[in-house]
Amino acid sequence: EWRALYYALCKFNQLNRTGIEWKAWGPQADEIIYSYPDTSPYYFITLYVFLDVFAKVCAPTARKIERFKGDTPVEWESLMKKLEAVAGGNEYAQHNRITVKQFMEMKRHWNKHIGVPRDIHAALADFLPGMCNIFRIRKCAVMQEYDRKLTEFGAEPVGQGLPDVAPDNAPRGELLAQAVLFAGDGSHKLGMVKSAAELPRVREKLAVAKRILGFDVLDLCVNGPPEKLESLEYNGVAMYMAGWAAYEKFLYEEADNARRVGAIAGIEVGEYVALSVAGIIPFEVGLELVHARGKAMQEASLLIPDQAVCSVAGLAEERVDQLCQLAKASSGLEKDVCQIATALFPKGYVVGGRSKTINAFHDLAMEEKALQVKVMQQKAIHTPLMHPVQWAIKAKLREHRHKIQVPWCDVYFNGNGSFYLPACGGDYKEPLVEVEFALNRFLCETCWSPLRWELVMLTMLENKITHFIECGPSQQLKKLLKRISKEAFENTICITV
Repeated sequence: EWRALYYALCKFNQLNRTGIEWKAWGPQADEIIYSYPDTSPYYFITLYVFLDVFAKVCAPTARKIERFKGDTPVEWESLMKKLEAVAGGNEYAQHNRITVKQFMEMKRHWNKHIGVPRDIHAALADFLPGMCNIFRIRKCAVMQEYDRKLTEFGAEPVGQGLPDVAPDNAPRGELLAQAVLFAGDGSHKLGMVKSAAELPRVREKLAVAKRILGFDVLDLCVNGPPEKLESLEYNGVAMYMAGWAAYEKFLYEEADNARRVGAIAGIEVGEYVALSVAGIIPFEVGLELVHARGKAMQEASLLIPDQAVCSVAGLAEERVDQLCQLAKASSGLEKDVCQIATALFPKGYVVGGRSKTINAFHDLAMEEKALQVKVMQQKAIHTPLMHPVQWAIKAKLREHRHKIQVPWCDVYFNGNGSFYLPACGGDYKEPLVEVEFALNRFLCETCWSPLRWELVMLTMLENKITHFIECGPSQQLKKLLKRISKEAFENTICITV
């Protein structure tokens, strides 16, 4: 088993050199390269794989390690503490943060205490951090290779690379003029999911989620605590599970209708539920994407804590844009942020940016006598302040690229409300290529550019969608739909959990 794991990790180390990743991304010195949860039993092994495996394979390097440990125990302990501080620390660490600046500091530390490149310094600098990061962002792919090596060496495979939840590939029949909608961030309520938790398929997904995330999502949804449920890091996974639970309830009650809806869309984190339900990505991949997104947003908000949003109604979009520019000009900051983050309904927007600029926008909107203006101390999602979040999503999409499929129904995207992926590939010559392109573009762009929910709904109506089913813990989207189309509002039902 040790040999199989060693070979698997070595292979991915060669394919995914950390330096190549950095050059491709072009991050800033303080930008976090990787920060993903890892609660698997292999965490401790991968963290110290160099010391416990690599050292035994490469005898000269092993002797160098032992000499250094014996001759300079204080420096060795200091080096290990530095490594643990940067790379996570222990089996129960919840995440691994490595910035460019931290990594370069660690390399300088190793240079000073250990020696010239290509000895222990080079091995540690190149091998160990790369292994920790690669295992986190490509866990499924690494485990598939691990299984292959185990089989080659005559051991039993562990099955870690296989899908957790079997996809629904049964024939669906003719699609209906109905659309399923999934609620997004902030639509939670304490106690959600509980009413559907006993459904067999929901129980299965909750068990998979607990294994992947390392905590009980149902307990979070039912018991909170509220401040944890509301946090950027945890709200996304809770809403993802709530969206899926509501859809499973819809499947349980009206299987024929649920399996034949003609279109699917979700707002914010609900978009990931939509992608998963439509069959583009498996349940567990959607969950990993949402968790990576939440942690990245949390880290981005810590880097720039002075963020706020302002809801405004009654002003045309052109005028809102003008007020945003005026607010930025009045702030005095060279690179300030104030822009429309979400277009919810006609003349209804959420503006996001830095707190000082949002307060200035609020005053300007009040002078314009807008129908409603309210500042909220929330994070400015869908603005340039969240630009780094896209790299977490791109890394996850790259990891699970081989699992992406063509959707069985039309799928609409937040980033470009007029665009949708047609059911079964439509007339595309290479439908899978189009799906991959749409995911990599629109999921990433929506992190830092405006979300066009109003346009999504108008495009659905133009495409002859007549009935809507909202799945989630509240009736957020039905209320928004009332301001877009009263007829569509009257033809909307809500499946709540």
